[in-house]
Amino acid sequence: MTRLDKVLRTVGDSVEIDGIWEHLGDGRLRRKAKVTSTEPTQQLSIDFTIQGARIFYRDTLYQFSHGTEALIGAITGEVEQFLKPKAS
Repeated sequence: MTRLDKVLRTVGDSVEIDGIWEHLGDGRLRRKAKVTSTEPTQQLSIDFTIQGARIFYRDTLYQFSHGTEALIGAITGEVEQFLKPKAS
């Protein structure tokens, strides 16, 4: 998320990462972030939950051991789609 924020800031957009991990019980933690676009001003919420060696994002399970690349690809694709200029 930090790398994504650095890239987006070069074009005037940004990622706001919640600094606090939310404890959900049962060994689960949730982290939230918001991507903000300035053209036009809009926000995309990114929220994922971690439990043990598993990451849950948008109803999909990713494993730390071999799924982090797929997770990064999923988030990147979603952000790219969100930031695509809308046809008039």
